Amino acid sequence: MRCFGPALFFVTVFAACRDQQDRILPVLEESDGLEVATLRSIPVMLDPDYMWTLEVLREVRTVRDGDEAPLLCDPSQALALSNGLLLVEDPTADRPLVIIDPDSESAVVRFGSSGQGPGELGGRLTFAEVDGELIILDAGNRQLHRFSLSGEPLSSRAFRSEGCGG
Repeated sequence: MRCFGPALFFVTVFAACRDQQDRILPVLEESDGLEVATLRSIPVMLDPDYMWTLEVLREVRTVRDGDEAPLLCDPSQALALSNGLLLVEDPTADRPLVIIDPDSESAVVRFGSSGQGPGELGGRLTFAEVDGELIILDAGNRQLHRFSLSGEPLSSRAFRSEGCGG
């Protein structure tokens, strides 16, 4: 596969007003014996009560001399994992999720399959690390996927989105 990606991938973080973290953390409630986390609305960038900063955490070269293929073709988002590695979405790749070792600038594992079927990733992904697992919310396919930190699939299940045609 030949792709044209950036020579550097910048892992960045936007942070909102550090002295008001309690206003942006999720609200945890119990409903019918289940813990429900509700995200508060994220303040707009021009809200005077918040100060947004852009912090470059890491630079990772995506192309090195002698490489036959780039590390990433079209990185769209990244998540710093608790083990020091990075989870990156590379949506144009056959395996759209990549765990990268930023120290060696190499892919540890590529995983996930693009597609519209059960267990496949359809796009508009949101991901998080929870209790040593990767949770991937796939809004495009309306599925919730769980993977191990090594990229092994653990489960996938469909969900309904009320009020959004589904």
